[in-house]
Amino acid sequence: MLAALLLALATPALATIYTTNPVAATAVKGGEALEIKWQDDGSAPSLETIGVCSVDLCIGSDTKQTCVQNLAKSVDVSKASTVSATIDPTVGENHDGYFIKYTSDKYQDKGQAYMQFSARFAVTGMTGNFTTDQKGYASASGSVSAPVSGSASASGSASASGSATPSAAKPSSSGPASGSSAAVSGSAAASASSQAATPSTSPTGGAAGLVAPAGLAIGAAVAAYFL
Repeated sequence: MLAALLLALATPALATIYTTNPVAATAVKGGEALEIKWQDDGSAPSLETIGVCSVDLCIGSDTKQTCVQNLAKSVDVSKASTVSATIDPTVGENHDGYFIKYTSDKYQDKGQAYMQFSARFAVTGMTGNFTTDQKGYASASGSVSAPVSGSASASGSASASGSATPSAAKPSSSGPASGSSAAVSGSAAASASSQAATPSTSPTGGAAGLVAPAGLAIGAAVAAYFL
């Protein structure tokens, strides 16, 4: 039993589409290109199973989200590991709770389109304003500051296709991560140009945040074992 506890403590629980950029510490600015990178962590479902996804910039809590801009459409996450898009500064406000959401076109989890999330990160240089509904989502996941003065225009996006504000959906288990991700292990060119639920795990801290809560719980179990 002790060996099993120690093994669980040493094994991180990660989701299948593992975002390596952006992470919590990434500096993202409206009007500038953002390179989104991901990798397969080896757990089910595989990237081949997930297949073609849409990639969106979203705000919201762990259970309800709304997206403000579609960054890429019809990206096969098993054949590409990066896509670049310019954040439209007019789609929202400066906010530290933005995240990337991947939504599979065909693969479903518990009757809903399979979704995966990046860590939450801040976006500055935004010139727009959230709607009343969007402010509700934004306030549930971070702080909002006034947009910068002046106007910036999105330029040269390889896959941005304008903004969209789809209705928020409730994931089946977890939401966007609040921790940072691991380093990039390499990327391939996107094979196509350019909404929630999630992996079958149920954390609220994301891929990197999963390990700490699990470690605390298992550590307590180990301590109890020796008492």
